[in-house]
Amino acid sequence: MKINLILLLLFIGVTSQAQITESEGYKPVTYYKKFGSTKKVSKYKAKFKNEIIELDNGRTKGKYTEIKSGIIRWVRYFDESNPVGVWEEFDEDGVLINSRDLDAIKYCKSKLSSNDLSKEDSTTMIDPYFVGGESQMYSFLGKELNYPAYAYEHNMTLRVRVQFVIEKNGEVTGSCIELGDEKASNKLLEYEAIRVISKMPNWIPGELNGENVRVRFSLPIKFALH
Repeated sequence: MKINLILLLLFIGVTSQAQITESEGYKPVTYYKKFGSTKKVSKYKAKFKNEIIELDNGRTKGKYTEIKSGIIRWVRYFDESNPVGVWEEFDEDGVLINSRDLDAIKYCKSKLSSNDLSKEDSTTMIDPYFVGGESQMYSFLGKELNYPAYAYEHNMTLRVRVQFVIEKNGEVTGSCIELGDEKASNKLLEYEAIRVISKMPNWIPGELNGENVRVRFSLPIKFALH
């Protein structure tokens, strides 16, 4: 059973870009910027701070911090320009309200070749299904899936395929990202795809010869800006 899904979401947020372009030898470089400007200033006048380190192979990694009224509001990490590490968001009192561990994403060992984990004749299978059918599944995903603000502002797009298992009791487990032939990857968007799939309510489980069975699915989700 194949399910195709394309979600075109326009979720607009306000963030700023980390420019990981500077280094001094192989030592960390720390500098500060004013809001909406690339001009470097003293830390007392700044709202953004970059901490950059250049590795021996010439790659750069960095930590980017956004500060408002003396309170840290965002912390983000990059490998080159790619989001990595733990991204954190804080409220106006400095209390952590959101955390994404982008390095904890699980990638599938292989592409899905069969929906039936029991390897039985698929013609005898009754496939599991989302309660209310595909239209309700699309509605659920449309409501729950958020286009990450940073990804939106920096024109990040991706077609990501998520594998997951519908257990015998209908529970959704084992979510992982299936890498395509092009090896395209964006951890920020992949994290969001896995997050929303993992929030799915229980499905009606699949059956084989009158017995509930585990069934694996592969569901594509497209993050696009138009």
